[in-house]
Amino acid sequence: MKYLITGANGFLARELRDYWQESKHQIEFAGRKELDLTSYENVKEFFSGKNYDAVIHTAVKGGRRNQEEKISDIFDNLQMFENLLKVEKHYKKLFNFGSGAEFDRRFPIENAPEDKIIESTPADFYGLSKNLITRKILDIDNNVYNLRLFGCFGIHEENQRLFKNSFNRLKSGLNPTVHQNKKMDYFFAQDVGKVIDHIMSMSEDSLKTINKDINLCYDNDYTLVEMLKLITSIEQQGKVEILRDGMSFPYTGSPNRLKSLNIKLTGLEEGLKICLTKWNKS
Repeated sequence: MKYLITGANGFLARELRDYWQESKHQIEFAGRKELDLTSYENVKEFFSGKNYDAVIHTAVKGGRRNQEEKISDIFDNLQMFENLLKVEKHYKKLFNFGSGAEFDRRFPIENAPEDKIIESTPADFYGLSKNLITRKILDIDNNVYNLRLFGCFGIHEENQRLFKNSFNRLKSGLNPTVHQNKKMDYFFAQDVGKVIDHIMSMSEDSLKTINKDINLCYDNDYTLVEMLKLITSIEQQGKVEILRDGMSFPYTGSPNRLKSLNIKLTGLEEGLKICLTKWNKS
């Protein structure tokens, strides 16, 4: 298989690079310098003479915590997606990444089924752009798949991310902290690669039986405190400190569509063990 991954310098692209590094797939990466997805002329020129089995679209504008929102994020995300649709003759399948923010983070999001997207209108620019893209995917009749992440973790996550930050605190003799506890779905980034490989291996007849919009969530529900307690248990040190009493809004999706695919996934607990082993060696 020949894959193109956009957003080459981002977290998810780096994780997928590791996941497929020993595979037989031919993987190409494109960052902003190689491919300006907001420019149709640039996209058309880049794809000229090239063909891929799949384009894995990880490039995104906005959505980062502690980053000021820009209304341009809506237009940039929509433009990037639309420009990829315009060159669909150059690939067989397109994988887009949605977000739990599509369900509108002003309200509790708990075990949210994918079909609730059409009932949601997020107020934030990032969530709105992702919601509109999903609606577009549901309306078009081609091989475009939306894989929705609520939270994602992996070996290459930055120091400020929840799990890496907690690990670093433990190594500094400090306890991991949670501002306020909540239920939240975190998905191991290498399991994203497993989902893509599974869909790519399916026959055309089998593909007709699955939905194009899929939450990437595990069966088991965890709170932030429970997840960090897994880290302290594996590392055999520290305890989790909660800075504010009570529970914040949940941020979880229904796992049923993903579960129906019967993919053997690594899961949260084993994924954490893999990350901690790597971090301890670095």
